[in-house]
Amino acid sequence: MAAVVPRWRLGCLAGVRHFGALPSNSEYLNMILNAKVYDVCKRTDLHFAPSLSKLTGNRVFLKREDTQSVFSFKIRGAYNRIVALSAEEKAQGICACSAGNHAQGVAFSAAALDVSAKIFMPQTTPNIKVDAVRRFSNEKSEVILVGDNYDAAYAATMECMRNEGRVLVHPFNDPLVIAGQGTIGKEILEQTTKEDVEAVFCCVGGGGLLAGVASFLKAVKPSIKVIGVEAHDSAAMTESLKAQKVVELPTVGLFADGAAVAKVGDETFRLCQMHVDDMITVSTDEICAAIKDSFKDTRVVLEPAGALATAGLKRYALSGRATEGRCLVAVSSGANMDFDRLRFVSERADTSETHIAVNIPEKAGAFIDFYRLIFPRNVTEFAYRISGDPASIFMSFQAKSEEDRAAALEALRGAGYDFLDLSQNELAKTHGRSLIGGRAPPELTSEEGLFSFEFPEKPGALMRFLEQLPSDFNVSLFHYRGHGADVARVLVGIQVPGKSRAGFRDYLAYLVSKGYSWKEETQNDIYTRFLLETSEVNTSGRKRPFPPPLTLTGSSVTEPCSSKAVLPQRTGAIPKRDGLGLAGGKVKAFYLALHILNWYDAVPENLDILLTERDFEVEDYGVPVFTDMRPASVKPGQLIRFPHEPGAAMPSVRALLLLLALAEAEGLDGEKGRAKSGHWWETEVMYQIYPRSFQDSNGDGTGDLKGIEQRLPYLKELGVGFLWLSPVMKSPMMDFGYDIADFHAVDPLFGSMQDMKDLIAAAEKLGIKLLMDFVPNHSSNASEWFKESRSSKTSPKRDWYMWHPGVVVDGERRPPNNWASNFGGGLGSSWTWDEKTEEYYYHAFGEFQPDLNYRNPEVVEAMKEVLRFWLDLGVGGFRIDAVPFLLEDPELRDEAFDAACAKTQPIWNCMVHNYTQNDPKNHEIIQGWRETVDQYGERVIFGEIYAPLKDLMEYYGTPEKPEFNVPFNFEVLGQNYGQPNDLSVAKVVRDAVRSYAEALPDWCHGNWVLGNHDNHRLMQRLRNNTRLATTVYAFFNLLPGTPVVYQGDEIAQRDLFIPYSLCRDPMCLKNPEMFATTGRDPERTPMQWTPGFQSGFSTSNRTWLPVNPDHVTVNVETEAKASTSPLSVMRSTLAWRSRHPTLSLGSITEVPGDLGQLNQDLVVAKYTMGDETTTAATVANWNPSQVLSVDLQALLEAQRVGEARHRASKVQLAFSTASREEVDVKGLTLAPGEVVVVTYTSGKVLVPIIA
Repeated sequence: MAAVVPRWRLGCLAGVRHFGALPSNSEYLNMILNAKVYDVCKRTDLHFAPSLSKLTGNRVFLKREDTQSVFSFKIRGAYNRIVALSAEEKAQGICACSAGNHAQGVAFSAAALDVSAKIFMPQTTPNIKVDAVRRFSNEKSEVILVGDNYDAAYAATMECMRNEGRVLVHPFNDPLVIAGQGTIGKEILEQTTKEDVEAVFCCVGGGGLLAGVASFLKAVKPSIKVIGVEAHDSAAMTESLKAQKVVELPTVGLFADGAAVAKVGDETFRLCQMHVDDMITVSTDEICAAIKDSFKDTRVVLEPAGALATAGLKRYALSGRATEGRCLVAVSSGANMDFDRLRFVSERADTSETHIAVNIPEKAGAFIDFYRLIFPRNVTEFAYRISGDPASIFMSFQAKSEEDRAAALEALRGAGYDFLDLSQNELAKTHGRSLIGGRAPPELTSEEGLFSFEFPEKPGALMRFLEQLPSDFNVSLFHYRGHGADVARVLVGIQVPGKSRAGFRDYLAYLVSKGYSWKEETQNDIYTRFLLETSEVNTSGRKRPFPPPLTLTGSSVTEPCSSKAVLPQRTGAIPKRDGLGLAGGKVKAFYLALHILNWYDAVPENLDILLTERDFEVEDYGVPVFTDMRPASVKPGQLIRFPHEPGAAMPSVRALLLLLALAEAEGLDGEKGRAKSGHWWETEVMYQIYPRSFQDSNGDGTGDLKGIEQRLPYLKELGVGFLWLSPVMKSPMMDFGYDIADFHAVDPLFGSMQDMKDLIAAAEKLGIKLLMDFVPNHSSNASEWFKESRSSKTSPKRDWYMWHPGVVVDGERRPPNNWASNFGGGLGSSWTWDEKTEEYYYHAFGEFQPDLNYRNPEVVEAMKEVLRFWLDLGVGGFRIDAVPFLLEDPELRDEAFDAACAKTQPIWNCMVHNYTQNDPKNHEIIQGWRETVDQYGERVIFGEIYAPLKDLMEYYGTPEKPEFNVPFNFEVLGQNYGQPNDLSVAKVVRDAVRSYAEALPDWCHGNWVLGNHDNHRLMQRLRNNTRLATTVYAFFNLLPGTPVVYQGDEIAQRDLFIPYSLCRDPMCLKNPEMFATTGRDPERTPMQWTPGFQSGFSTSNRTWLPVNPDHVTVNVETEAKASTSPLSVMRSTLAWRSRHPTLSLGSITEVPGDLGQLNQDLVVAKYTMGDETTTAATVANWNPSQVLSVDLQALLEAQRVGEARHRASKVQLAFSTASREEVDVKGLTLAPGEVVVVTYTSGKVLVPIIA
């Protein structure tokens, strides 16, 4: 009888197309049991680890694969694959590609079986590994160094396989390799018959070891958890399992090089998806600590990849997930450590070390006073250089525990020390400690950007990097430190003139193509604390934007809210300045003006400015109002002195006007003289996407990330600058994403993490930013955090949520107070009883949304880490949900309750929520978020706060302690417009605009929210009057501030009544009696793209919510063809905004209320544009059927009581929704729903403001 060949052997998984079926689970079990690895491999010991056991509270064992003949587990898979070759295949020879342990396993196995082998390795492979492979090779084998990376070496391997007919021995994606490595699982089971094994931990590169061990253990003893561990910067399997498909990482870290794989195997992924219980990712510091821990127990130094499993085991146990006393096993997978790495590992292994930057008085005895607060903890580093009072120092100390560390920092904080915790700051640990005190004066750093670079470390690598540095950019700082790692890290300061920045971007792109990764560090605390003079740093610890710091994504001016923030005064003598340095538009006029006034007011000296030819490059200053105020004698080469003497105010004003004129001229752009300024979130338009309803790309009836990506060109054409995505993080969807189970993952309903990265990249190419919806108040009750918290009263995460045993009243246990849940109509208590631990937990919203406890510092830091995670992915910022609910009264006092109200209203509506909302300490949490986000440069946070205007404005913070860049303005969204023909709309709009403009602080940027996913659409609130809805958006699009557009509002999409049988919103399902008023489904129906099937939203016969039947007329495709449609008006208004960005930066000065009886349907908003030289007015006719006429001249000249009356001159029509070309200032007639913008001058407008 002929031998039966398994079906999976008919093809080859390892690089060649596979034609056969894959091995079944039973086949894998049989393959592992019959693997022939023991010809060359040993049954490695299972080593009890006493130190790790004591640390974790578990019985910890290490599976000592580091004791194999090649010092790693890789020999098992390599030998099992090669020994199975036919005689013909052995004669033909084998080939393999590896930069480490797999190559050694192949070389050893080929020599043992007398098989010819060609082993390809990248030229960047350290010599110690190349020598090891050659040492194990026989005379028939050859080690070939080719290419600068693994991909190049792999390509050469595949070419060899095709040309020479050699068999490829893949490192992981081969059933025989997987089976060989699976014998480790068999041995673990044999060696733990007397142990209660809870989990086995395996390092993961391509996934062969994990797939093999999991296949055996789940077949024989499925109760044992199998957990994979990856480096945080090489988590290919983790990301693939999240995405439910194999994804390829764009880059991988180089520290744990033995597991640095960008793409796992198809077969290893299939097996891990079936059998693996969990994945854990660990940091470089955690890997180093695990190497040290393993050394304590074994006296063997593991390589970084070899210690991955131990690091994951520690993370699992110390996070409280392990059952105390049970057995945990980690596979010590390799010990091929490069000796030169030991210095780096030793330095980073001490996780008890805390690094801080702190200011202390510059006086004798200050350090000993400071050190007494740290003592008896050991100080491991102290760096300082005299630079003025106070002295900035960098120091490190060791703490016994996290509690001890927190106590030390609290002692410093209590003593009033200003410090920064840099323990998680990579730049501080890698470079900063070596550069302390190296300050440079402002004149040398005005055009400096700071960048960190990484590239493979090998002989000559640093020289090659130096040769790449451009000769036309001056290097102002350079620091390199050899860490003994495979990756070199260099810190470089580069001076880039403004006119050369486009070329510098090209240079950075060129470096990436050459294998050099980089990160801008200009806003890093190390740079601002230790490398710049104090005068270059503002009160928030950032680099002073004078000029704006170098950035690759737009302006990096760091300031609260807007360009109107007041800068701190400069002190000290003012030298003579050679020129104003305005050429190229490098300096904003406002900053120059403030500097002049600050110098003048703070320094008792004359101010001398020597004007140069450069300052007169623009002959026409472009600002006529300043012409007659400019000193007539000002000429190039002339010294202008502004004397400092009592009462000499006019010289400083004259200097201010001159500087403004020059700076405005340098900042002009295009024929119309448009000034450049403002952050992107101030000048661009926000568009909210409800992902479920935007675009379905895969035909399942639900919108997704790929669908959004497909529609980006539409959004770009519409005029959108940034997107806010309602939640897409992993969630049980009990509240459609506002109940997050994993803050670090994308829910599979919407796609994968790779889909998210693709969306961010695609949007960026179109100049569109993406904001995530951040839901910090609570998590899902399905989150691992809450599961751990409710597992026991002693859980380490118990205090991450709010628990209370309740109170006993009349023998009955009840919640601790009367707080009500703001969910499902607000009818029930916000406390839910947990049977397991017999305590209540608090939830401001649904019982499936337990509130996080922000009085726990661990929670505060965990949520900052969530922000960093998404910022690192490239998001532009966040919309932050339910902000007022963050903290509650620590005394749990009852809230005032109106019993009479409760007879007709939900309980929640009848309470005064002074103990569950707007706690004063909320602001400290938000300040922390703002500081975190600001560290990433041009990023933004918007806040959702439904509150009276006075309370809302407090969420901007102060210039010294900024909070939200922009808290959402719901003044318009929350209004009741009444019937569209009862003349109430104009009054509602007028009052809303006036009250908001009067409340908005001068230094803050405004916004207009007209719709969102939680409120009826604008059309519904206007009783489906399309003309009025079009007017509303046109009017607010043409006001200062950022417009916020909810998807579909641009086409005047309507609410759709959803019967209870089709209701999806848990808000209405929770309270059927009130579903018509509380349900939010009507405003969440799918976007209407075309008049065809499902309106182009989906190809599915059933969508998650029904498509509105009116899509046959109300849709993007149809409206795009009509010049007066809501979509066309939206596009035209947003296009005009785009051409005039100073509109958004302007300030509303007046909203006249008394326009006469005939003009009650007119609303006029007067404002100065952001350039502070142009005055404008937006005028709208809110009457849906009548033409109105107004004397525009008189209207523009009207002033509030007590102000001077100025003649309005040069009135010009800037824009009209009716496409008119001119305006009659005496008798302007506006068609029903028409909106116009006029600009005009008023000769003395700036002088009273400045003087």
